[in-house]
Amino acid sequence: MLAGVVIDTSAAKPVTSVGRAAPARGEGAAAFAAAAAEPARPPRRRPRPRLSHVDAMRPVKQFGVVSTHSLQSFAPAASLGVGASLMLTHVTRFAFMFISAAMLVYAYPAVSRGGWRTFWRRRLLAVVLPYATWTVIYFAVGLAQAGRAGNLADDSGHLGWLLLTGYDQLYFLVVLLQFYLIYPAFLWLIRRTERHHWWLLGASLALEAVLFWLVHEQYVPAWMLNKGATRELWNYELFVIAGGVMAWHYQEVHAWLVRYWRPLLAATAAAIALSEGWFLLASHGVPGFRTGDPSDPFQPVEIPLYLGLITVIYLLGVLIGGEHRPRWLRSVVSAGADYSYGIYLSQVLFLTALTWLGWGSLSQHAPWVVVTLGGIVIVFVGSGLLTTLLARLPGARATAGIPRRPWRRSRPAGRETTEPATSRPAARQSAGAGPEVLCLSATESGAAARPAGGVCPRRRNRRERGGVRWPQSAGPAVRPGRPGEPGRQAAR
Repeated sequence: MLAGVVIDTSAAKPVTSVGRAAPARGEGAAAFAAAAAEPARPPRRRPRPRLSHVDAMRPVKQFGVVSTHSLQSFAPAASLGVGASLMLTHVTRFAFMFISAAMLVYAYPAVSRGGWRTFWRRRLLAVVLPYATWTVIYFAVGLAQAGRAGNLADDSGHLGWLLLTGYDQLYFLVVLLQFYLIYPAFLWLIRRTERHHWWLLGASLALEAVLFWLVHEQYVPAWMLNKGATRELWNYELFVIAGGVMAWHYQEVHAWLVRYWRPLLAATAAAIALSEGWFLLASHGVPGFRTGDPSDPFQPVEIPLYLGLITVIYLLGVLIGGEHRPRWLRSVVSAGADYSYGIYLSQVLFLTALTWLGWGSLSQHAPWVVVTLGGIVIVFVGSGLLTTLLARLPGARATAGIPRRPWRRSRPAGRETTEPATSRPAARQSAGAGPEVLCLSATESGAAARPAGGVCPRRRNRRERGGVRWPQSAGPAVRPGRPGEPGRQAAR
């Protein structure tokens, strides 16, 4: 499965490129000599295609996060059913790190010298701004609940502690920041061990089992237990490395997962049976099983369960996120992916409101399963609607975690087909050319027809401007020829 390297991170060979319009005839050979003397530019690199099935994983994972918090808020803590359900929903925190690592390696398989500053600025802005905003919001809500809204100055120390350690569900952004800071070393490890990734995964699995056992048996200092354990990146190292290796060999791993989905589902079912059986035996005090919290997320027996459930979530994303699915389903998946971050940030507002209204007390009149499911739906839908609104108001990056969206989505002008854009070349009409002369966009490779006497404008994508060195595209690099001549392929 991981025999070869799919992502090419080799440095691109420089190719001479002319970035300006062709000179007039009267300027003669002097203009071409000046153009030839310009410094060489690297060939354009095709941005990696967006993985729609990974986008489909995000709302599924976020639904699991809301389910975990709703079980903890509304369901009876002593119920075996609640503990057994938590054994399954705990996978969301590990899936979060797996997806984060995989998408970061997929998007940034190499970063050019000097590009790290841009990388960290963008990554930190996407995390720190929403994190600080919602920490202050929840801090103010807590003061209002305690009737101490006027004592903001007296509680400033507590606010500082929350910013350092993470409020409730926001702790995961603290873990993500830790990963961003060590990403250069992580990427170096993935690249240096590219021929030995099976050994890397095996060593990571053994280390994870030891770390889980130490935390579960409480053989570590007190500051590394309970909430402290959830905020330490090393407790997620297996899932971070697995995500990075998966992205490094994406094509092979994806094909293998899709091909062997039936055995993988069977293995996941066996892992669920093992974990739930262990939980039931521990809950009944059977000797050799009763150690620590039966529903503790850091148990060695749960590692196969987490890996299996992450695989199932991935396959579910492949099932519902394909281009052949109905338009309405693709729209729902796209919206869920866009707003999942905001749902994650704002969900505790609705959990707090339902708790204050006494939603949990309804379990005295109805089964706790019905009450909890109702709470999950209210929190998930309410957070999604709130995020939809916040994404269209000023300050969307701080409140919804995404750039501001327009109130109405404009349709592309002159679109003649409903075929997905990813299935055909993205062609744009060149400025000043007739309707029959088209230039391929900068995201496409291969020679393009150009207007007589001119060159197609060069369009630099955002990642290229930010200093990210992308792998070379599969198509041949193209050197622009003289005005009126077709482009010629550059020697590799």
